[in-house]
Amino acid sequence: MRKCQIIKRILMVASIAALVYMIAIYLWASAYSVLSADDFSHGVTFGRFLENLHLRVISSVRFSIMTYFTWQGTFFAMFIQALLSPVNGLEFTQLRVVMILNLLLIIISGIVLIYELFSNLSKEFRFLIPFVSALLYFVLLGTTTYQEVFFWYSGSTSYGFPFSFFLLGLVFLFRYYRLKEKKYAKASKIIGFLACGGTLMIAGAGCYLTLLTVAYHSAKDKKVDKQGRNIFIWWLIGALINTIAPGNFLRKSSYGEGLQVLDAIKNSFRICKHNCKILIVSGCFFEVAVIFLVMGIIIGLAYKKSRADIRSNALLLVAAVLSPAAMWFACFPATLGYNAYDGLNNRCDFVLHSILIGTTLFAAAVVGIELSIILGEMARYVIPVLLIGAMVSFVILPGSALDNKFTELRKQLVNGEIQEYYSECVAFLDKLDSIPEGTDVKIALDDMPKPVENTINIYYYEDPGNPKNWMNKALAEYYGFNSFIIDAVN
Repeated sequence: MRKCQIIKRILMVASIAALVYMIAIYLWASAYSVLSADDFSHGVTFGRFLENLHLRVISSVRFSIMTYFTWQGTFFAMFIQALLSPVNGLEFTQLRVVMILNLLLIIISGIVLIYELFSNLSKEFRFLIPFVSALLYFVLLGTTTYQEVFFWYSGSTSYGFPFSFFLLGLVFLFRYYRLKEKKYAKASKIIGFLACGGTLMIAGAGCYLTLLTVAYHSAKDKKVDKQGRNIFIWWLIGALINTIAPGNFLRKSSYGEGLQVLDAIKNSFRICKHNCKILIVSGCFFEVAVIFLVMGIIIGLAYKKSRADIRSNALLLVAAVLSPAAMWFACFPATLGYNAYDGLNNRCDFVLHSILIGTTLFAAAVVGIELSIILGEMARYVIPVLLIGAMVSFVILPGSALDNKFTELRKQLVNGEIQEYYSECVAFLDKLDSIPEGTDVKIALDDMPKPVENTINIYYYEDPGNPKNWMNKALAEYYGFNSFIIDAVN
């Protein structure tokens, strides 16, 4: 017994240390985020600079309404975009605070969700929460940097903050069903409604997972819980408000593109398959899924559940196996909106990967529990076979255990590569700020800060020599220039 306690403590300490290391790397890197693209275009549209909080909140609501009718339906994301806008406030100092807050919210809300799942499935195994969290974030953040979410302000407001609300909305949904206290249902309604006011990817996945949860508990309890049903309705209303926004259709028509629904359905499957392959080949996803399967078996053996629970176990298994389909419901609205064929943006990948990893690992654990029930004590002999299989897979499919994004970022930060780029961007914007207003500004391409790997580019090179380019217009308006262009001719 004493040996078990020692092993538990070692596992917890090692997992917490790994988790702290991974978070610290991303916190360090996110502190050197730079302003770019939509940060300026939205900032000048918002147009409120250093106002008091009361006026800024009112102005942010107005900005959200305006973009709802002219640009896109992400009412909550656009409210945050304006409210916390660094270019309308303390610029890089404020940007650093917001980006660190964004990262911490995502990490903490994810860990809280894991805690809630353990509270529903196996309270006695909550000591595994740091281990599970470390594995999950290792696969997610070690495979791709997601610089458009963690190192770009506009990406954090449209994807990062709403994603944190999405996770917290699920937390309160699960907590309501566990404790049946109305305050948790109310929290899930409000937070879920706001989450669905972010990118439609989150709205799609959120509504699907909420519906799946309500359906599971309805089948298990043989009745529809009124509060649970209302939670789903609130999430759905948020998603519908986002979907029917006039701005979505105006934006689409401005690009001269129609809605290609059937193509989007097929392309969503293609993109989901492509992202699964990326995680398996380069992200240790398969190996970690096997570890979760083993954990499920161990939990099941410890509980020694009887066949009398077969109905509820079967329902949980069905719900768990169906949960990864949330990835497609997240992918479809983005594929439809962008008319995407091969893939989506880096910020979209963050949502897809997060949902796929979280739901698949959960499903693997539940399958493991069910295996332990079916096989009984024989399941003990399956564990070493699975672990050996995972090790073989790791050799055949070399993932990111050693060559990962944490290692890349740490090297860049230790070498000062990211800090140097950040300093160049700050100096460049300070230079623009020193140019007199009303000037026709032409910047040589060689004078632009050169982007480095795993960071966001300060400038989007789309027709840089055109003063009517959307970003050139935004920079010109922000700094009071008559015009602004990048001379890309060598």
